[in-house]
Amino acid sequence: MPTYTLDYKRKPVIKQSELGLELKRDKHASKGMNETDLLAGFNETSHKVSTFDETWKPVWGETATIRNHYNELEVDLNQPSSKRNIVIRFRVYNDGMGLRYEFPQQNELNYFIVKREHTQFAMAGDHTAYWIPGDYDTQEYETQISKLSEIRQRMKAAITDNSSQTQFSPTGVQTSLQMKTADGLYINLHEAALVNYPAMHLDLDDKNMVFESWLTPDAVGNKSLCANTL
Repeated sequence: MPTYTLDYKRKPVIKQSELGLELKRDKHASKGMNETDLLAGFNETSHKVSTFDETWKPVWGETATIRNHYNELEVDLNQPSSKRNIVIRFRVYNDGMGLRYEFPQQNELNYFIVKREHTQFAMAGDHTAYWIPGDYDTQEYETQISKLSEIRQRMKAAITDNSSQTQFSPTGVQTSLQMKTADGLYINLHEAALVNYPAMHLDLDDKNMVFESWLTPDAVGNKSLCANTL
């Protein structure tokens, strides 16, 4: 199973965390009711390291120019059992890191349904979090401030009345999620480049302090419908 870590100034920010996608068995999927997951059994076929640096001018904003400067790692993976290829792309900036999954055009993966995304963020401590309850329908909640380990016990009181509410977990929170470590480092977990893909919440395993992505489903519970035709 693909994993990653993130350190800042030689201190762990995200401990070893797993990556992958669980796919739905569906008659319309590439493998139909025999659909398989993109979770494990991968071999690295190649990787590429590059650097990008540009400065651009926003139409409006707090600064006249914005610098987009990062180092990138592209990891190409093959899953022999399914004959499928995926790419995991990491971009590291001076103040953060981003990652995404990419699916090259291929006959074995031309249509698939994401049942669940398993992108993990394993925290290195029981940080102070600034959070609101995870809810598919509303963000109209007061921000809570607590340790990660206290989210479960405070969730009931944090869910105030609203005309439309759908929570998904007693430890589920919305993004963006701000945290502060004991030594003063601020961490923010959020999504970016959200195009034809559902919004991401976070579900906390509060025994191990591991967040996992939790996507907003459609009316029948699917997380994403992906077409990748040649």
